[in-house]
Amino acid sequence: MSIVSAPEELSYDKESLIEGVPTARSEIGLKGSFSALRKQKLTEKGKDFLKDTRHKNRESAFRSLVNKTQSVLKLCDTAQITLNELEAGCNQLDKIKDNFNEAHQAFDELLETKSEREN
Repeated sequence: MSIVSAPEELSYDKESLIEGVPTARSEIGLKGSFSALRKQKLTEKGKDFLKDTRHKNRESAFRSLVNKTQSVLKLCDTAQITLNELEAGCNQLDKIKDNFNEAHQAFDELLETKSEREN
């Protein structure tokens, strides 16, 4: 049987022949392609766990943001602060703020009702 008359699952990809390991065309793209296209549906227990975890992450990020804000405000009150120290504190505050925003958005996307989002 020649390659031309072979069924598709037995025909080979040219690139795999060059590499020395023949791979059937039917196998190319199967690894991960279906799972990447298919979205998993969470169970109620899984949703509750994910909500709880993301809520804890949000609270932790918020506490970090508040603590860093207070430390930057204390830096402003000192008379011997340099501009570089203040800029470094503000840059850290921006990074913490971005982390909080990401944590809040991750938590907010799990909330289903408007009343959950308002609380």
